[in-house]
Amino acid sequence: MKQLRIFVVIFLFIPVFIFLLTGSGCKNIKGERYKDLARNEYKKDNKMKALEYINKSIEMNPKDASSYNIRGNIYVEMYEEEKALIDYNKSIELDQKHWRYYSDRGGLYFNQKKFKESIDDFTTSIKLKSDIAHSYYFRGMSYYLAEPDIYKDTARTNKALYDLQKVTELDSVYWEAYNALGNLYLDLMKPDLAIKEFKTAASIKPDDPLIHFRIGLAYYLSNDYVNAMPEVDKAIELNRKYSKAFKLRGWIFSKTGDKKSAKIDSVTAAKLDEAEE
Repeated sequence: MKQLRIFVVIFLFIPVFIFLLTGSGCKNIKGERYKDLARNEYKKDNKMKALEYINKSIEMNPKDASSYNIRGNIYVEMYEEEKALIDYNKSIELDQKHWRYYSDRGGLYFNQKKFKESIDDFTTSIKLKSDIAHSYYFRGMSYYLAEPDIYKDTARTNKALYDLQKVTELDSVYWEAYNALGNLYLDLMKPDLAIKEFKTAASIKPDDPLIHFRIGLAYYLSNDYVNAMPEVDKAIELNRKYSKAFKLRGWIFSKTGDKKSAKIDSVTAAKLDEAEE
């Protein structure tokens, strides 16, 4: 009986040994090894070395979808977007069930401002895996940034709001989503709601001058100059070359009757703008 069990075990492993000894088995193993090396070099920002290894991985195993996806990511980092798109398309052709492949291609479309294509890819990605915060973020931002202007399209506004709010449910410290919600509410002329979102963003990322500027702007649009001023002061403290913040503070000074300070800030803003040209 013991001899029979040994025979059965050996018999079961024979196909595995044969596979490993064949050329295809060895190539697959080598391909995985090169893929791991490519990942390691990519993490170290050694893009050319990563590309060299992933090319070898694809040569060893040309039907591995993840290798094309990795090479697509490397090409994106190298600003070779056409090559990246070819590889992303290939990874999806080989495996249509992996959410990341659609997500990465959607990210490329987003960067190219092809928002319809971006929305389609992130929608597919979300269908395949519905708990990834950044998929909702970039789909929401695609709805937000697509033409025409968001405030003219109620249906798209609601879709953007849904996605960005979903991000905050999945990841409560995703400050970019709160910031985007604040910007969206500002566009919709709802400064009170914008303030709430911007303040949450600031609690997560307190040293970002843009967020404090936005809070100040929302208060300004609410005619609340008392609360607007310290936020704009903070933005200027964090970035002494922030011309828009000086301009906004000048407006606040003007609204509160301090014409002298308003003029000083207005002149400072103009000089900073001139220096950037």
